[in-house]
Formats: sequence, C-alpha cells, structure tokens
Amino acid sequence: MAIVKVRDVARMAGVSAGTVSNYLNHPHKVAAPTGRRIEQAIADLGYVTNPTARALRTGDSRIIGHLTYEVGDPFFSSFSRGVQDAATAAGYEVVIANSDGSAERETQLLRFFGAQKVSGLLLSPVVDRSSEIAAFARSHTPVVLLDKHRGPAECSTVSVDDTEGGMLAAEHLLRIGCTHLYFVGGPLDIDAVQDRWNGARRAVDAAATEVRLTQLPTAQRSIRAGREAAEQLASLVAGDEYAGIFAVNDLVAIGVLHGLLQRGIRVPEDVAIVGYDDIDFAEDAVVPLSTIRRPGARFGREAFDRLEDLLEGKPPTSTTFTPELIVRSSTSRAP
Repeated sequence: MAIVKVRDVARMAGVSAGTVSNYLNHPHKVAAPTGRRIEQAIADLGYVTNPTARALRTGDSRIIGHLTYEVGDPFFSSFSRGVQDAATAAGYEVVIANSDGSAERETQLLRFFGAQKVSGLLLSPVVDRSSEIAAFARSHTPVVLLDKHRGPAECSTVSVDDTEGGMLAAEHLLRIGCTHLYFVGGPLDIDAVQDRWNGARRAVDAAATEVRLTQLPTAQRSIRAGREAAEQLASLVAGDEYAGIFAVNDLVAIGVLHGLLQRGIRVPEDVAIVGYDDIDFAEDAVVPLSTIRRPGARFGREAFDRLEDLLEGKPPTSTTFTPELIVRSSTSRAP
C-alpha cells in the first residue's frame, strides 16, 4: 500500500501542501471551510501524521508532555481539562503519563518524553529532578513544575499555597470547638502533603487554648485509605471531647466519613471532618463535605500559559494560587 503524503492530501483538498502543513500544525490559523476540506481529504485518504519524524525534521513536535504522580485523583481530571483546553486552543496536543509515585517509573517516562522531542513538559515530580530539567533546557525544551513553589532557574512553577490551606482547615476546626485534631494522609515526602501538615501545625501552635494535633499517615490518598484510617480513628476519637479530622484530600476524607458512619460515629455531631480539593464528590457525599478548594481547570490553564511563555522565550515565572475554605454539613457546628 502506497504511503499517503501531505501533497496527496493537498491535491484532493484543492489547496497547497503548505496550507495542509499549516492546518496540521496550527489548525486555528486555517479558515474553517478550508480546514473541513483538508480534514475530509485526510479521512478519505487515510493520511496519518508521523510526529516523531516531523519533530526530527522541524524540531517542533507540537506535543506537550504531562508527567504526574496521581492520575486517579478526580482533582487531576479538572486540572487536565484546563491544560487540554488551553493547549488545543494554541495548536498543541497533550500526552499524559502517570508515574504512580514511583521515582524509577518517573525516570523512564522522562527519558521517553525526551526521546519523543516534546515541545514542552509539565512535571509533578516525585523526587528532585534538577539534572533532568537542566538536560531538557539544553535541548530547548521548557519545563513547568507543578505543586512546587520553587525549582531550578530554567523552569517556571505553578502551585497552590498549601500551607495556607492547612491553616484554613485547622483554624476552622478550632473555631467550632475541636480540642484534638487529626491530620490524616501522607506520605510527608510529597511537598503538598508536607505543606498542609505544616499549615495545620502552625494553626495549632498559634491557638489560644491547648489543642492536640496527631498525624495518621496513609500510604495512598484514596477512599480506601480513608476507610482503613477510620478503623484506627474510631477508637481514638471516642476519648475526645470533640475531635476534628483534617484529611489530606477529599478522597481520604470521604473514606474516613463513610468508615466512621458505619461504626456509629456521627458527623458532625461527634466528629467534624474537613477535606481538601473540593472535588465534585465532596458536595454530594452522604454528609456534604467541608473542604479547602483549590482551582482545578484554572490551575491547568495557568500551567499551560506559563509553558507557552517559555516556548516564546519569556523568562521563567512563579505563580501561586490561594486556596479557599468551603463550609458544608460535615462541620455544621461552625458559628
């Protein structure tokens, strides 16, 4: 079977090969009627692009790599939609890869993206990646670090002030009369988790009355991890006058909520719970969940915009979003 080439598509669509190439690389710059003719010709002929070959030829793959460590978190879906929308509008495609928290897997995926000559990289690293970022910079591939307040001089950063978020959650629980706070989730070697813990600890240290703060780590940040933590929490909170639980994310909070309710512990009458992220499920939980809202789609759009700035030769920048407390029924004792 003969290989279909750009000139074949151009001939069928009645346009120049340059117009077809422009449509493939920058579809938003081609008039809609022309684009439809080209798209029809592509479909009729079965034309398939070869992004690797084109990247080797032009040095521009029009592909953005996005390497994350927790693709299963619903917050990631919202963030990813923001990235995808912004990238599509600018004529790029996004390839998402999940390290699942494995440094070894992350190394493999970074090598993969480098071999594919992606135009840029959005990176949520598990471990320090300064040397890899420097290597990408030498090959003129910009990197934006996510959930990091600082990074190597070559890259931009986009993050949320999770220390402030942790303080907001703990201060809210203290205001409604909680005398013992439990921080549920982990591990602390993830910067965002560490920052939330630090924020909660800062709020407790600043409290006018004596308050205890206990950490209950989890290996994962899932509903199942929250349910498992509820087994331990059920016996711990029984001896507290009024306990407050600050979960590292909404998934863990929902798992804790369900696990405690199954054991006859009422929320918020016996225990108050605050989550983090404000995912769609938070408001629809069996007891609507108070949470710390951080932007999802807006975070994603901002991340791509900062990457596009680097692609245009602008200097690296740092963007930090401020989280917001959302009060619902799981802390309805709030004044």
